[in-house]
Amino acid sequence: MGLQIYEYKPAPDVQLKLMQRSATATGKPPVFSLHAKTLVVDSKIVYIGTFNFDPRSENLNTEVGAIIHDPALARAVEASIETDMAPANSWDAGRDDPDQYVSLAKRSKARLFQLMPLKPLL
Repeated sequence: MGLQIYEYKPAPDVQLKLMQRSATATGKPPVFSLHAKTLVVDSKIVYIGTFNFDPRSENLNTEVGAIIHDPALARAVEASIETDMAPANSWDAGRDDPDQYVSLAKRSKARLFQLMPLKPLL
């Protein structure tokens, strides 16, 4: 048993397929944005929530989550997670170098922010 962490690529195949199917009246591509933490336990229980493992989430208690005991839903969510983890959609954050998917300008901006004394303000 172990832990594998995957992160979406900037342009995952699954997003491109959804965007191709989502025609808009203005001709502009739709904006997709979802930030949730999802967990499936033993293909029977689903957790969907927003809790971050940081002091702000813990201390301010502004996060929410739902625990759902439904094996059918758990299997459907599990299948969706496996699709999201496919190599065309994400990289293995424990093995792969994520910087290869990010522009030099964005990497430079992130490094600049790391040098600034912002952490105490978060």
